[in-house]
Amino acid sequence: MGLLLLALVSAAVWFLAGFGPVAAGYTATMGATQVYGTGDSIEVVVAERVRLPFGLGRFLHLEVIEEDRPLVRARAFGLFEADATWRAGLGATRVMDGTLALPRSIPDLVPPLSDIELWPRGDSPELASLPTEVRAGVEAAFDRVFRDAEGNSNGTHAACLIVEGKLVAERYREGYDRFTPILGWSMTKSVTAALIGRSIALGRLSSVDMPAPVPEWSTEGDPRAAITLEHLLRMQSGLEFFANYELPWADSVQMLFIEDDFAAYAAAKPLAHPPGSTWYYSDGTANILARIVRRHAGDTLDAQLSFPQRELFAHLHMSTAILSVDPSGTWVGSSLMLASARDWARFGQLYIEDGKVDGVRILPPGWVDFAASATPQSDGRSYGGAQIWRFDEEDLVDVRGNPVPGELGGILYAAGHDGQYVWIDRARHLVLVRLGILEPGFDPVEFLTEIVGQFPKK
Repeated sequence: MGLLLLALVSAAVWFLAGFGPVAAGYTATMGATQVYGTGDSIEVVVAERVRLPFGLGRFLHLEVIEEDRPLVRARAFGLFEADATWRAGLGATRVMDGTLALPRSIPDLVPPLSDIELWPRGDSPELASLPTEVRAGVEAAFDRVFRDAEGNSNGTHAACLIVEGKLVAERYREGYDRFTPILGWSMTKSVTAALIGRSIALGRLSSVDMPAPVPEWSTEGDPRAAITLEHLLRMQSGLEFFANYELPWADSVQMLFIEDDFAAYAAAKPLAHPPGSTWYYSDGTANILARIVRRHAGDTLDAQLSFPQRELFAHLHMSTAILSVDPSGTWVGSSLMLASARDWARFGQLYIEDGKVDGVRILPPGWVDFAASATPQSDGRSYGGAQIWRFDEEDLVDVRGNPVPGELGGILYAAGHDGQYVWIDRARHLVLVRLGILEPGFDPVEFLTEIVGQFPKK
């Protein structure tokens, strides 16, 4: 009995030592993101974003510490503590040694849009018209994505639909509206890839075929020097990385909620496979890409930090978009971008328009076709060329191998943890956005199928 008790105590200590710091870092980051970025109360953050199994959530405490310098503090199990701050234009960042050396804000280069002009150049509340029967079908699908048959919430916080470049439908949870920035989680990866594309269009990087300019791999004889930008964009780097958001020792959560330099953490990983030989999902590659963009964005810190606003968000009129930085000052290209549903749709529309805005090319020629091309090793050929997902037109299964309806073939989508989606249907000139949290009643394929069923392919 004594040995069993000792083993149980040892296991509990091991679990707390691994889980506690991650839980505190995660809770602090979510607190700063949701309180200052989205506008949620602490109570809503705890109820919706700190949902842990076995009742462990009651051992996490979150509070606002400062109002003038936005700061939240999280405590886990009474033993582990983490702070996170919020900076205008730079988002939520855990407070570590280098964090406070970063500027408290950066200039806003994307002013709010006119309430008179229609989406996408303005933010008028007016919606474009639809035929009566089509409108009824769209609204019924929106009803179901927000509430199940018993009236329970399906976790959807915002949804909007763009058809032929016009905003035709949108809906929000109570307390949210068309200006509310919402966390996209891994949809951020697709934006980071677009920043690589923008850097190529500007001549800052030569092409996706170039060796990835990563200092950690520059030593003569380092096999990682064979990794190209395309390998990173397609999740084919071969770098060791355990992508998982549930296990405290997984690289994803260690990188995001413990480390201070996310790209350095990922870049230090050894090769597990030859570059280009295999595919597996890695949050680390997106942060390596984000640091590459930053290092080629300008000679000054201001020029670097303003690059996403100046070179992407401003062109797309994404006035609510915020890409958070890590404690080292590099954007969290894997996970921590917020934007309103309308602004996420603006990003999707860039791919409908072949990388152009108002006829002006933002992404390189051929970039969208590159993004839409299959990475053969990915399950169901479900991953594209620019950190974006796809439904293959022949292998009609989702990433988990489940069959999907044939009408979804060819659709691209940015996808994020907890049910974030921007679906991009180039054949129907349609963009559909769903943001929120996961609840049992939400079925993304069912929602998408209901919507696209209302519109013929062009």
